[in-house]
Amino acid sequence: MYNQIASNRRNTWILLIVFVSVFVALGYTIGFYYANDQQAAIGFMGILESSP
Repeated sequence: MYNQIASNRRNTWILLIVFVSVFVALGYTIGFYYANDQQAAIGFMGILESSP
């Protein structure tokens, strides 16, 4: 049973990291596409992450 709990925790962290990475990359890409500026892309990345 403890092995399953450890496996679920590990899989949850992996899924969380992948999910956040995809949204960060998506935010950066959209920001860079619309603003054509790296600083604006980083700002848009933060806005996308904080939206509900």
